[in-house]
Amino acid sequence: TWVWLLYLASVVPLLMAIVYHWDGARRAGMVLFGIAFLGHTASLLIRWYVSGRWPNSNMFEAVHTSAWFGGVGAIILERVVRRSAFRNMFALGSAIMSMAALMAAYFLPADLDSSISNKMAALNDIWLYIHTNMIIWSYAVIGIACVPAVLFLRHRWCTLWDGGSVPRMRLLVLPVSIAALNYTAY
Repeated sequence: TWVWLLYLASVVPLLMAIVYHWDGARRAGMVLFGIAFLGHTASLLIRWYVSGRWPNSNMFEAVHTSAWFGGVGAIILERVVRRSAFRNMFALGSAIMSMAALMAAYFLPADLDSSISNKMAALNDIWLYIHTNMIIWSYAVIGIACVPAVLFLRHRWCTLWDGGSVPRMRLLVLPVSIAALNYTAY
């Protein structure tokens, strides 16, 4: 679970590459992301070898595997969009989400028990096993999509603020009201 530090190290240059369009930061961020992903892959493979099954039987394994799926998705998407305006977005999203997931596993050992246990009886059916992995994959996709969405919303908000086409009071009230409604669960 210490791999979250490597993901954290990759977040800073990837964010700099997005904000400043700096190719040196992109290369550094992608190298650090690659090293973090390789460490994460090694951890996953060791756990797979020790348990004798694909790690998805408990909450720790689901979080760990979802973060790894996010890394796989980010590498594929970064390869596809390497020459577009979306480059660095997916690696940044995966690095932040993987960092958060592995930090949760590291700092919450009572809630995310990392002990290796037997596979649940419900997962002995192949269709439930496939279903579980697809759900874990969907968590990774949602996590990767979250960070670019927040960055685009921030960009849109700043554009409206600078443009003056929307009253500034409305722009100030909107995030506060969204946070208040989200906090009160309405």
